[in-house]
Amino acid sequence: MLLVYFVFCASLVMSVPYPANPPEEQMTQDGPMSIADFNPRCAMFSAGIPESQTFFSPSFPANYPNNTECVKIIEAPPGHYLELDFRDKFRLEPSEDCKFDYLEIRDGANGYDPLIGTYCGFAYPPKISSVGRFLWLKFKSDGNTEYSGFTAVYKFLRMTGKQIPEAHCEIKMSGIQGYVNRSDADPASVNRTIEYKVPLECMWTIRVKVGWKIQLNFQKFDLKVPNDCDSNYVDIYPENTDMPSQINNFCGSIADTVQSPENVLRVRFFAKPEAINSSFTAIYTAYREKPKGEPVGCEEDEYDCEDATCISDELRCNGVNNCRFRSDEDPAKCQPKETVLSEHMIIILIVFFFILTGMCFAFLFNCLRKLIRDHRIIQEHMRRSREARMNEEDSKIPTVFSKRSDCFVPSDESIVSNFKSSEVETRDSQVQTRESLFETGLPGPREVQQNWFTTFGRGPPSEEDSSASVRATSIETTKSAPDVILTRH
Repeated sequence: MLLVYFVFCASLVMSVPYPANPPEEQMTQDGPMSIADFNPRCAMFSAGIPESQTFFSPSFPANYPNNTECVKIIEAPPGHYLELDFRDKFRLEPSEDCKFDYLEIRDGANGYDPLIGTYCGFAYPPKISSVGRFLWLKFKSDGNTEYSGFTAVYKFLRMTGKQIPEAHCEIKMSGIQGYVNRSDADPASVNRTIEYKVPLECMWTIRVKVGWKIQLNFQKFDLKVPNDCDSNYVDIYPENTDMPSQINNFCGSIADTVQSPENVLRVRFFAKPEAINSSFTAIYTAYREKPKGEPVGCEEDEYDCEDATCISDELRCNGVNNCRFRSDEDPAKCQPKETVLSEHMIIILIVFFFILTGMCFAFLFNCLRKLIRDHRIIQEHMRRSREARMNEEDSKIPTVFSKRSDCFVPSDESIVSNFKSSEVETRDSQVQTRESLFETGLPGPREVQQNWFTTFGRGPPSEEDSSASVRATSIETTKSAPDVILTRH
């Protein structure tokens, strides 16, 4: 018997392929799992013998150990389903409702899929067939009695009839903040539900950095069929998605705030075709708990929520309540920046700008109009001043008869009587006319008649005429100069 055990273990080790450089994480049914966290006692159950499609209870062929929990997922190729059968033996600690040691089987790839059955005692479970390509199995033992366990085999059978396309509605999220919306569900999965009348299932997996936790706050929760937990609901899980690990189940009209135990949180939405129009919106926030009993505050790039937790300083005053008691959005701590203007202030500035622009335009228009008017007034004044100056100059020029006395026409007798005088005859207030120039009235032949005419009278030439000109003895005699014609014969 001992030899068979060693041969079996050697074949198991050789049948399991190991990569040359094993990765830091391996995917399990519930997400990434560290190799260091893998329980070697679960090897016979979780790995089994793939070549013979056989698996066993933990530590087979020995009795299974106490306080052991192992999970196994069996996957069939596309277009096939699974058939599971137990052989040789089935011995688990018997108890009412299998409260102590048990084997749980579900029809699907997750711990929340429909339960096929929970088995314990000494009775063989019936032959089990899956609806789809997956079976989820969980073995759990308590700390008391140990039994020899079981042996199980499975096989793949081809599906018949009309096949429904598989759905993959999975959304992975990370970061310090994010939103979980029903509208983010895969459209192909939604159309599959409408066309084939099958339930819609979507899973949001939120992962933050190690050492931090996640707070999920529902801002909107509106199920199409509230209080019907079979038609539509939202489940909250940690990294493990089995039913004992479930954190919350919301199927009413209100969803409370949820906090994760570790750095992973899963949100599962389930809705039958009649409830596919359900909607919800939740915001998640990554936070860090302060060490208890230590006077350690938040880091420089963190904000203290004043409830023994810290969040990223980037989330302070961002318009979203990230702290449980909303201290990060306290108006006293979130003074608006000077560069940020309210909508009313922008409107006031726009109106003021248009008013100021209108005033400036009116001022410039009035200035221009005044300049044009002043220019015209100056031109008019210059024109009038020029005309007045010309009129003044014209008024200073003496006219011909402005100060002339009446004309005196001498008679012939007066001319003859004074003709023999040797002195030049002067007349102060009389002038000779053009007619008197040609009527001398002197006796004697015409040849000897010599008339001497000047503007100062007439008289015989004197000896001094050749050397000096006769000068008028009166200043009034020059006034008749324009009307005198000087003629020499």
